[in-house]
Amino acid sequence: CRGAPSAALRALLQAALLLGSVELQRPAEPFTVLAAAALVILLLEPLAVLDPGFQLSFAGMIGLIAWRRPIAGLLPRRVPRYVRDGIAAGVAASALTTPVAALHFGQAAWIGIPASLVAVPVLSAAIASLLLALLLAALTGATTGIHAFAADTALRLLDAIAEAAARVPAGHGYIAAS
Repeated sequence: CRGAPSAALRALLQAALLLGSVELQRPAEPFTVLAAAALVILLLEPLAVLDPGFQLSFAGMIGLIAWRRPIAGLLPRRVPRYVRDGIAAGVAASALTTPVAALHFGQAAWIGIPASLVAVPVLSAAIASLLLALLLAALTGATTGIHAFAADTALRLLDAIAEAAARVPAGHGYIAAS
C-alpha cells in the first residue's frame, strides 16, 4: 500500500467495503465506509493526513456524499438529469476541495465543474461498456471487439477532457488565493 496515491487507495477500500456489505447483505452508510477507508489508510501511514492528495480526495468525497443530491434537487427539473448531476457533483466536490487546493497550491480551479458536465456522460458510457464486456466474458468466456473498442474510446475521450481542462491557463480557469 505504500506509495499508492491516497485517492486510489481510498477508492479501492471503499469499493471493497461496499462489496463486502453487499455480500453480507448489510446496508453501507456512505460516511461510515469513507471513515473506515480513512482509518485503514491512517493506520498504515499516519502522516498521510498531511498529504494534499489525501485531503483533497476525502474532502471531495465528503462534499459528494453530503451535498450532491441536495444541490441537484435545487436545479430546475427541465435541465437533463445528467447535467443536473454533473453540476451538483462539481459544485459539491469543489465546495470542499477548493479551500484545500488554495491552502496547498495558492490557487483553486473552477474549471472542474464545466469539465464534469462533459466527463460524466462519457464516464457513464465507459463504465457501461466495460460492465457489458465483463458480463459477456463471464457468460460466454469471450468479449466482442466492439465493447472493448467502445470502452477504450470512451476512456480516451475522458482522458482528453481531463487534459483539456488541465491546459486551461492560470487566470482563466483558476482563482488565486491571497
